Amino acid sequence: MRLSKNNKLQTDSNLDKIIIQLLFKIQRGKCNRCNNDLISYQVHHYRYGEDITIKDLGLLCGDCHAIESGFKKHTGRMRDFLII
Repeated sequence: MRLSKNNKLQTDSNLDKIIIQLLFKIQRGKCNRCNNDLISYQVHHYRYGEDITIKDLGLLCGDCHAIESGFKKHTGRMRDFLII
């Protein structure tokens, strides 16, 4: 997961897992936009920068991530919760 749009800050895989598990729990297993149950997800950055917090991130279904990012359909890899 990148923390900045210019890819300067990176998290490691253990921190990624913790952040995703926290977001999943905070969102009660629902997409942060459409509120449907998440089976697979993409991490959306509502804001980029060196000082982002967990409130600047959200787990979205592919369709909602596309809408939030200005695309017609989702791009990139859909992550599966079984990998966590």
